[in-house]
Amino acid sequence: EMRVWNFRTGECLTPGIRDTPRKSKEQEGVVVARVSDDDSKVVFRISEHAFFSRPMPPKNTLLPEWFLQFAEALARRRITEDGRIDVLSPADFAAAVAAIPAEPGQGEETAVRWARWLTTPPATRPLSPFDDQTFPEYLASLKEQGSPAAAREYLRFRPNDATARERAAKFVPAPPK
Repeated sequence: EMRVWNFRTGECLTPGIRDTPRKSKEQEGVVVARVSDDDSKVVFRISEHAFFSRPMPPKNTLLPEWFLQFAEALARRRITEDGRIDVLSPADFAAAVAAIPAEPGQGEETAVRWARWLTTPPATRPLSPFDDQTFPEYLASLKEQGSPAAAREYLRFRPNDATARERAAKFVPAPPK
């Protein structure tokens, strides 16, 4: 697993980025990583696979009260002031979802994006809150690319696809520069 940290504050800037399963203990995982020049993405290469990128979180994002209540309702738990755990009902969740603004207020763009993503069914939502492409669209784009690297990525999710397996066999990763 790889994470990006602010070395001055010790703050973790990204969620954990997991590499793919390894064939042996000797096989390397993430071998190269850097933040893009515009600070919007972390770009990394996984040994024997390809380069990937994940969005960096926006800077200085504050969470509005409605989002904090939504997070509690999503978890179905709230910690009270005296340290007890209250179990929240489906009605609490429905109320929290109803409180998600139709249009984000100043500084609420990230919170609204995450709330909408979390309430969208997994089969139809994008791969991450910052992507527009759904998982089926992502798989279709890998198949359309036709490159050995794309086929190898496709096989992570559809391991029984014979055509992708043939293409992936042609993949020879270049050593990092």
